[in-house]
Amino acid sequence: MPKTMTRRRAEHLPDPPHALEALVHRKLLADRRMDFSSLVIRRIPNGVCLQGVVEIDEPETDVSSSALRVRGVASVQNRLVVRHKPK
Repeated sequence: MPKTMTRRRAEHLPDPPHALEALVHRKLLADRRMDFSSLVIRRIPNGVCLQGVVEIDEPETDVSSSALRVRGVASVQNRLVVRHKPK
């Protein structure tokens, strides 16, 4: 029977594959200023690459800054097509 892993040991395990991408995905979809019709997030060295189509309410909305707030993301390649919602 395998031993139970202690909490202390579990904290040192590496993150599961695509964990960073999932965190960024949740962060961006939770931002009500942005409406994504498609979103693909790929991991790159020190950060993520964002691809897809987003509609934003305000011209000053910065998708990259939202992604940079996620722990582990130091750089963002923003390849999103941005559309402005009609007022």
